[in-house]
Amino acid sequence: MTGMTFLKISGEEIPVKRDDYSLAYPDIEASSTGQTEAGTKHVDLIREGVPEVSVTLTVTRTWLQKLRLFKRAGVLDCEYYDAGSGALIPWKARMVDFSSKVNDSSKADGAVWDVSFKLEDMETDV
Repeated sequence: MTGMTFLKISGEEIPVKRDDYSLAYPDIEASSTGQTEAGTKHVDLIREGVPEVSVTLTVTRTWLQKLRLFKRAGVLDCEYYDAGSGALIPWKARMVDFSSKVNDSSKADGAVWDVSFKLEDMETDV
C-alpha cells in the first residue's frame, strides 16, 4: 500500500484510507461515578484518554478472511496512527463490533465486502 499507514495489526499494514479511520480517546470512569442526593456530581476516573480506533473499509474476500482471523485471535499487537505525535504508536488491542456485508459479488475473484470494526485497548500497564 502506498501513502500513509494508519493501522497495522500483527505487523500487517491494513489497507485503511484517511476517511476509513477514526481515533477517539474516551475516559474510563468507575461505577462509583454519579450524583449525590444533594445534586453534586462526582467522577471517579480510572483512566484518562484511552485510545479506541474505528475502521470502516471495503475489502476483497482475501482481506475479509484475514480480518476475521484477527478477530478470532484475541489480544492483537497493533500500531495506530496518532495525529498528535504524527507517528505509529505500538498498542495491545482487541477487535470488537466486527461486521461485514457484501458490496459487489460480480468481481471475478469473489465478492467485495464492506467491513467495520473497532479496536479496544487491552494494555495492562496503566
